[in-house]
Order: sequence, then C-alpha cells, then structure tokens
Amino acid sequence: MIGVVAMTRDGVIGRSDTIPWKHKEDLTFFRRLTTGGTVVMGRRTWDGLPKRPLPNRDNVVLTNRPERGRIGIGDGTGGGGSVRFARLDRLDAVLRETRRPVFVIGGAKIYEALWDRIDSWWVTVVPDRVPDGDAFLRRPFEPEFRRVSDDTLPPDCRLLHYVRAAEAVADPGFAP
Repeated sequence: MIGVVAMTRDGVIGRSDTIPWKHKEDLTFFRRLTTGGTVVMGRRTWDGLPKRPLPNRDNVVLTNRPERGRIGIGDGTGGGGSVRFARLDRLDAVLRETRRPVFVIGGAKIYEALWDRIDSWWVTVVPDRVPDGDAFLRRPFEPEFRRVSDDTLPPDCRLLHYVRAAEAVADPGFAP
C-alpha cells in the first residue's frame, strides 16, 4: 500500500472534512499518481470529495456502516470510477479483487489504522498555515520510513517520498 497525503509543516491535513488549500500542482500530481489504481479512504474523506467517485480509479470507502453506501457507481472505464463501501475488517477481501496499486488517501483515522500496512508515502508539504485545522497526521515518518527523495513541486510545495526503512534501497523512480 502507498500512502498519499498533503499536509502543512505542522501536520494539518484537513479542516471540517475538507482540504483547506488549493494547489493545482499537488492535485495534478495526485491525479497522475493514483489514476488507474485503487484509492482507499474513510467515509468523511469520501463525503468531502468535490466529485465522487474519483474517476478512473477503484474507490474503496471504509465505514462502520457499509450497508448505507451504494455499490457499483460507474465501472472504472470511460472516465467513471467504481466504488465499494466496506468495513475496515473486510478490506483484505475487497482488495483481493484488484491487481491495481493501492493508495491510502485519508483521512487521519484511516492513515493511523493502516499505518503498519503502508510500504511507502508520497507527502506533499504545502506552505499554508491553517490555525483552525482539525485533522492531523502527527506521527513522524522517520525512523520507521526513510526519505528517498525530496523535490520541489512548483511553485511552492515540497514533494517527499518515503519508503519503509527495511525496504529503502533506492527511489523507485516515479517522475511526477
């Protein structure tokens, strides 16, 4: 699994179930990275998406009440995206059906629940200050993960790539 997060320097990842900034370069990177894959998110992240499901991706929404979700919105082709609602304890069964890369895209509770299963992270550090942020990723990546790249995401964001320390040999070479 690959974690993908955008955050401020002090760990804010959200405010009122939304992302409190807009950085086109980060959204472009996110779309390029996750298109064609499976994105795993919590229900509050799902509810905060401006467009659902995320197109050209299998969307998996983790919730304690999967029976309230609709299954099979779109088919993952032609710009559409598919969606499955599942409990966390059923995630493995849902993911067995895919051969696509799996991206964990939030929120804070989902990152924490899947932390030990995430092999690498793509982290966009945004320059914004969000004093009223209410969702955080405060767990440090290092030493559990090793930074294998640190790039600029023009004009003003940093893009960090971390790999689980036991696996950190070299950057796998993704070019945003």
